[in-house]
Amino acid sequence: MINQKAQSVVEFLLVILLLMFVLIGIVDFSRAWYFANSLNMAAREGARMATVTEGLAVDDPRIKTRVEDTLKPMIQPTDLKVSVIFTSPVKTGDPITVEAINDFHFWYGKLFRRTDLSVSLKGKSAMRYEMN
Repeated sequence: MINQKAQSVVEFLLVILLLMFVLIGIVDFSRAWYFANSLNMAAREGARMATVTEGLAVDDPRIKTRVEDTLKPMIQPTDLKVSVIFTSPVKTGDPITVEAINDFHFWYGKLFRRTDLSVSLKGKSAMRYEMN
């Protein structure tokens, strides 16, 4: 009788441990998906601003500030890289692409491996220049 109770406890702990791994993996994947969508949205906001900015330059700080401000309520951009791609001089109808790249750090690696498990995620948006 005691062996059966001990066996039940061990089986229960193994199943709970497996379910915890799966649950943490699901939560981590959801965080990464949210992070990627946030980067896409921030790149879209930067592209919107770039399309209506007169005298647009490749290293225009207003675009990066707009991308950072869009991300701040949702995620904290740590190593955010923002690039604005277009042909210079820009004319009405020319495509402008804004890319936002940032590293995403998984909890999974910190909890179980004691290492920093991260991946670089990119958000990208392209729009046409509207100013003349």
